[in-house]
Amino acid sequence: MTARFCASVHYFRTPVGRWEAILDRLSAAGIQGIDVYVPWNEHEREEGRFDFGEGDPRLDLPRFLGLVADRGMWILLRPGPQVNAELRNFGLPDRIVRDERIQARSPRGRPVFCPSPPVFFPAPSCASPGYEEEACRWFAAVGGAVGDAGQVRLVQVDNEAALFFREAPFDQDYRPEALALWKEWTGERGMDGQDPPIRREPGRDGLVRALAWIRFRRWMMARFIGRLREGLARAGLRGPFSHNMPPSGLWQPLAGADLAGVVDVVATDVYSTAAGFAQARDQILTLRSSEPEPFAAEMGCGTVWYAPGVTQFDNRFAAAAGLAYGLKGFNLYMGVGRDRWIGGLVAEGAEREGSDLLHFIQRLIRLMGVVGIQELEPVSGATIAIPRSYVDHSLASFPVPGGSPSLLAALGLPVHEMLVRDDWGLGLAVQSAWMERVRAFQEALAGGRVPYVISDGTHAAGPGLLLVPTYRYLPRDVMAKVLSHPGPVVAGPEDPLLDESLDPLPEDLVRAWKDARESGSLVVARDVDSAESAAAIAVAGRSVAEGLPYEATLVPPHAEILPYRSGGGGRWVSWIVSASQPGSRIALAPRRGWGWTRMLSIRPRAPGGEFVQEKGDGNLVIDLAGTEVHLVEWRQAGVE
Repeated sequence: MTARFCASVHYFRTPVGRWEAILDRLSAAGIQGIDVYVPWNEHEREEGRFDFGEGDPRLDLPRFLGLVADRGMWILLRPGPQVNAELRNFGLPDRIVRDERIQARSPRGRPVFCPSPPVFFPAPSCASPGYEEEACRWFAAVGGAVGDAGQVRLVQVDNEAALFFREAPFDQDYRPEALALWKEWTGERGMDGQDPPIRREPGRDGLVRALAWIRFRRWMMARFIGRLREGLARAGLRGPFSHNMPPSGLWQPLAGADLAGVVDVVATDVYSTAAGFAQARDQILTLRSSEPEPFAAEMGCGTVWYAPGVTQFDNRFAAAAGLAYGLKGFNLYMGVGRDRWIGGLVAEGAEREGSDLLHFIQRLIRLMGVVGIQELEPVSGATIAIPRSYVDHSLASFPVPGGSPSLLAALGLPVHEMLVRDDWGLGLAVQSAWMERVRAFQEALAGGRVPYVISDGTHAAGPGLLLVPTYRYLPRDVMAKVLSHPGPVVAGPEDPLLDESLDPLPEDLVRAWKDARESGSLVVARDVDSAESAAAIAVAGRSVAEGLPYEATLVPPHAEILPYRSGGGGRWVSWIVSASQPGSRIALAPRRGWGWTRMLSIRPRAPGGEFVQEKGDGNLVIDLAGTEVHLVEWRQAGVE
């Protein structure tokens, strides 16, 4: 297990004469790799003819990769086909997005436009054979240019799969090839094979059709990513292969489980303010349930030109809090300033000095080496399982044609408050209720000092407490996972009677559910703060606390302690992430024979003073001033 820290450098946007100085500065700061976007529309001169430095020195990809290799740095390669990067058409040639054979279609057969400022463009269809063929020809050109240049550690397949941020439930894709795939998909699953829904339809039948349509679109996206991976491999780009999820918290158009076996690494993107970090937290905790080395393919460093309110404190907080919640590495986007971007690690024309943010990142990476981040194992006492069908139910209830739940969520807007409140004949608006239940679970676990991860319900949970929202329907595979869980389970507020197709659940599952309730291994609580639920969380909290090298004697609301153990057991690390009111205080009392060192304190009003070396073996008391992150190392006497 190795920590991975890299930074994005857009060679095609950077004067050739600055390449070496920028790479030298990043390498000296401890950056181990370079994230290399390879935009199709920059390199294509005309159909089938590409410039990789033969005409324009800025486009000399082989030379740039060679300079990276000369410095012993590895490469995260991103050949697209779309890369976003704040480029026109997300880096796709004009001829591609204008080609009617390639464009996604609305129910009325019209092009669907990607909402990318400043100029929207027609979104390609991931069901279009023409798009796939063109993309694979592009990959062949990239493979020829890359050759054996550089140490490619990861090859990213496409970028932020979200149907080009036009994933409102009935926006797309209704082009003929997509409809043919729909017929194939429904036929294989014994469904009726009718035309897909083009608008919200009332009642249970309408919900069944909407959920099937959204599941199909997830399958179609994953299928496309898999076919692109095959094209990259044919082009000589051997991988391992990755894909990055958009920074949308729980509002993902594609589930990580959809990519199991499709790519080797599922990563996430983190663009967040300190105040709004809860959404990034949820995304990282979800990644932890399936990825052994959680990685952020993009960690905001600076900010996009149309979101100038993000500050350097936000960047520092997000980097540290991302590590606190379980990231083992990240790619800093951007490593160097450029057009359509504000900030970055290295300012334009200031390679020698670097920015204040670069100096912070340099010390943070060094500190991660000191504490041995690659050896630390997160302690988790609970898993919150969120059935993916409930997320799809919410997406089906999104009322804005042309909108994008994932994009609105990434911008920090409350998508759950925008949903249609129709109960679809279930007697309860599940699309809103599940998220309220999850938030109540999170608050109860934080109050009980129980660290947790989030799962989509299909990945095996850890041996601790399992909490899962359940309503009148529950997918069969999730129900089976719940019933086979080796530890205690808190479900509710309802006992499930129907499966994900709203058909009656098999009698053996219903009977097993009833037996688990009667045995006490399963609690179905109407309210999260019920006596049974509170007791289960209290037991989980005591189980975690008993193994820690300290006792938390005072923890205010909205402060979390995230413990990690080293393999040897004589050393621990605790991250503290707080959004408590100024004037609050946290107090930790070391157990006998243990001492502590506070190593990091990130506060809004203390730039440059984050790295500390405060030691002691008495009570550790931290006065909290608001939104902040702290790192404390605990060592047993005699352990070096």
